[in-house]
Amino acid sequence: MPQCNRVLLHESLIEGSRTIYPLTDDQFHQLTAYLVSESGEVVCPLPIQASPSNRPRYNPWHAIKECHIFRNRYERRTLKEFPWPDTYSHVDYPEITDSLWQQNHMLHVQRGAPLNETELRAATQRLKLRSHPSPMAGYGEDVIEAFIAKHKAPAASGTEDPA
Repeated sequence: MPQCNRVLLHESLIEGSRTIYPLTDDQFHQLTAYLVSESGEVVCPLPIQASPSNRPRYNPWHAIKECHIFRNRYERRTLKEFPWPDTYSHVDYPEITDSLWQQNHMLHVQRGAPLNETELRAATQRLKLRSHPSPMAGYGEDVIEAFIAKHKAPAASGTEDPA
């Protein structure tokens, strides 16, 4: 019998995410507290909706065909080849927002805007949790670190010569 390693949701809402995603730690704890509580002790956390923190996201086709994520192995028939979508949405793939922010910030820094090193590194870390197949890859850590080193403001030293 297969083991369940984590809880994943598949909203498939008209205006919500159509991808499959894991619960955040907070969502998981709220849901399990509700499920094991006596009636009325804990507020029902349902419906749980996806946020940008729910990563990675899985396209339903890849979830079944490549990642072996399913409720029931025979719950749906899948096509032999991945049906590429016409468009990608930041609701389904939150890494789109991170990748675009990363690229735009780097462009603005090259044009003279101040470097936000903390957020640039954070966006790079979030991009590591990208979905499969993700429409956005972003830049790797080596590229980001080289960019930060090149554009980082020099640290003020107390041994400047006032001459």
